[in-house]
Amino acid sequence: MIEQKVAEAILQKPIKIKVGGQAYNVAPPSLATLILVSEEVSTIPKLNIDTENIALESIANAKYAKVLTKCIAIMILGAKKIKGDRGLFKKKNVEVLSNEILENTQPKEVSELFGKLLKGLQVDFFFGTLISLTEINLLKAKTTASGQ
Repeated sequence: MIEQKVAEAILQKPIKIKVGGQAYNVAPPSLATLILVSEEVSTIPKLNIDTENIALESIANAKYAKVLTKCIAIMILGAKKIKGDRGLFKKKNVEVLSNEILENTQPKEVSELFGKLLKGLQVDFFFGTLISLTEINLLKAKTTASGQ
C-alpha cells in the first residue's frame, strides 16, 4: 500500500475523483493551479469564530462554502483547462463544476474531497521553498545592513 502511494507520487499519476456521478482524472498540480486556488482562498475574510457555538457559526459562515467548491473545481480542472484563448480565464467551466459540487455534494464529502485534492497540490513543498526564500531575503537584508 505505501509502495503504491510512493510510486504514484513519483510518477505523478492522476487521481480519480467522483463528483455528482461524473468521474474526473485530476492531473498533478501545476504552480498555476496553486496560484488560482490561492486567489480564491484570499477572498475569504478573517473570521472571528465563536468555538462555543459551532452550529450557529457554521450557518452564519456557510456562504464561504462557495469559495471552497470553487477551489475544488479549480483543482479538478487545473489551470491548463481553465485558461482559454489568449490566456483569458474561462470562469464558466469553473462556475459550472463549482455549482455541481455545491448542489450535489454533502458537506462531509466536500471536506473530504478538498482534503484529498489539497494533498495533491503539494503545498508542503511550495511552502518549504517559500520559507527558504524568505529566510534568504532576511539573511541578505541582515548582511547588507551589517556591511554598511
